[in-house]
Amino acid sequence: METTRKARDPRWSESTGGHRPKVAASLRRRMGIEFFKPGSVLVRQGDAMRQLYLIASGTVRVVLGAGKESQTLARLERGAWIGETALLTGSVSSTTIVAETDVRVFTISQHDFLAAAETDPAVFREIARELAYRLRSADDLIERTDGRRIVELRHDPAHATLADDVIAACARWAPGAYIAVILGDDGRGGRSVRDYVRAGDAASIRARLEQGETVVVPAGDASEADLAAFVRSVSEFTQLVVFAGGRVPAAVAEELAAVVTLGASDGPRLQASRDVPHHLCPVDARFDAHHVARRICQQRVGLAFGGGGARGFAHIGVLKVLASAGIPIDTVSGTSIGAAVAAGVAAARSEDDVAAAIESAGRWAAIPTLLPLHGLFTSSFVERELRRQFGDMRFEDLALPLATVAVDLYSGEEVVFTSGPLVPAILGSMAVPGIFTPVRHQGHVLVDGAVRNPVPAGTCRALGADVVIASRMRVEGDAGAADPKRSLPWLPETIARALGLMQDQISDESRQDADLTIHTVISREQGGLFDFGHRHAIEAAGETAAHASLPEIAERIPGVRRAA
Repeated sequence: METTRKARDPRWSESTGGHRPKVAASLRRRMGIEFFKPGSVLVRQGDAMRQLYLIASGTVRVVLGAGKESQTLARLERGAWIGETALLTGSVSSTTIVAETDVRVFTISQHDFLAAAETDPAVFREIARELAYRLRSADDLIERTDGRRIVELRHDPAHATLADDVIAACARWAPGAYIAVILGDDGRGGRSVRDYVRAGDAASIRARLEQGETVVVPAGDASEADLAAFVRSVSEFTQLVVFAGGRVPAAVAEELAAVVTLGASDGPRLQASRDVPHHLCPVDARFDAHHVARRICQQRVGLAFGGGGARGFAHIGVLKVLASAGIPIDTVSGTSIGAAVAAGVAAARSEDDVAAAIESAGRWAAIPTLLPLHGLFTSSFVERELRRQFGDMRFEDLALPLATVAVDLYSGEEVVFTSGPLVPAILGSMAVPGIFTPVRHQGHVLVDGAVRNPVPAGTCRALGADVVIASRMRVEGDAGAADPKRSLPWLPETIARALGLMQDQISDESRQDADLTIHTVISREQGGLFDFGHRHAIEAAGETAAHASLPEIAERIPGVRRAA
């Protein structure tokens, strides 16, 4: 059974729509909002249409016929109109509209529509043009009704200043309109939650948001019912509400998406009928308000680094461009050489230091073993360089969450390391089959993770990244491949090329877990597995690829645009 609620819609005002005040006021008073549960029927086939529906969120099915003879013709989502043809022509509905998910719609009754049209025959055309514009705009009301998120930011009085820093940082990283509610008495002035609720004046908050203002509202002496009513009243034009300075009441706790605590966890559990994700953010020398804000706003950025031997210098070029563009990094993952780069980033090493370590290790990577029973080359020199860089560090000691990917040679299973000793995990991820000896670690016999997952974007997302950027390299086509006089490659190159061909195919699948991918193209002359002498040329190729991707990254991460 569907449930409905009528509410004043704040979109239609003289300042936003361009309509004559009398018409806009009439629409503002009469527009409604209705909610439908999955399986509820919005419109039945054969019914007379008495109002128009505009889908604000959710999905509906358009069904022709009934029973076994019914057929789903289409699915409609946010921004789609329902019933306009029947309403304008006076005919009955030709299909049944069924809610497939939780659906929220705006409604305009036939009476209100006709009355508005009589007052001004151009009003419907103007409304349609206004709605089309708003649906294309990132600030559109309907865009902002998707994924509303309520978060509680917990902290003790000693961390009140840090909490204020987080609240301020959320203004940058929130993907849409954002409101902070301060619980308790912290001496803030201005209108309180209770004031807004009693005056029914949520529209003024929306006006402040549209002017780019950060809206921080003290709760004052608001009751539990006042707080719940406030959340409902602003839900149509904000994607994020953060409560700070106290514990949210039970009525609000039921809608919480997450709890973020600064420092140690304390106090009673939430008064909610379901489990709510709880994130602890240590308050130490590494505390970063923007990092916490990105967690709250679901804008944590993860980088997934692919494999490729010496081609990994391209990752360094990518990192330099991202750093200069102010793009943050919250989590990292890597396969093969990408695991070494990711570990350097997680350990807060500079790009040049990571590149120098790769160059140093690569200089000794192609040293043959005296008795090549398990691999052509010894990895002892690579291990020595890793020990020099990381010593006995563990994953838990790193500044950022890290995941390295390897493969168990016997089971064929992908093995992901996020804890424990760091160097063996990196070595296992870099153990190219046939070239380096497999690595025994934690009950596994490990080989290069690129065998199964060349670009571990999904692994990065599993670490908590909301936006995953993958860095992938490929070698451009070989113009001399058809030359019959060309000499045959040496054995390591044959193995590397064969693995590369396999990995290119797998990469196309694994990188699909990324939100966007930076593709670095490297010339065949510089793209060999052991071509560590081309550091600067390969870095430059990575920089070129990253620069080309910056507009797409800025589009996906609003906080980057705001900082520009």
